[in-house]
Amino acid sequence: MLKKLLLLSISLLWVASMSAQQVPNSLRLHAGYFDPSEGLESGPRGPVDQLTIGLEGHTLYMSNVGFDVTLQLTDANNSVVYTTFVAANTYSVVLPSYLTGEYKIILIDDERFFWGYIEL
Repeated sequence: MLKKLLLLSISLLWVASMSAQQVPNSLRLHAGYFDPSEGLESGPRGPVDQLTIGLEGHTLYMSNVGFDVTLQLTDANNSVVYTTFVAANTYSVVLPSYLTGEYKIILIDDERFFWGYIEL
């Protein structure tokens, strides 16, 4: 019985790993907390799960964003140049082709934010 349970567990893990969507050109994001009355705060107050996102061309890939976020891109002057809503479990978002250069990307949910830099 134990052998069958172990074999079933290994099989399920293998199937789950094979079905997981791969993210090209993974990006590292920093995490912080969001308070609507105070804005974005630097550094997390406690552990925050990391997000796996990647960029290929103007397509942003997200494999483990299981919550709704507002995606913002800001320029070197910290001016928001693009913003959009991204629903939970969305795998890809195509960014406008007119955006070129380096941008700060910020993903904001109800209480956290994740940020990094991308080159389009």
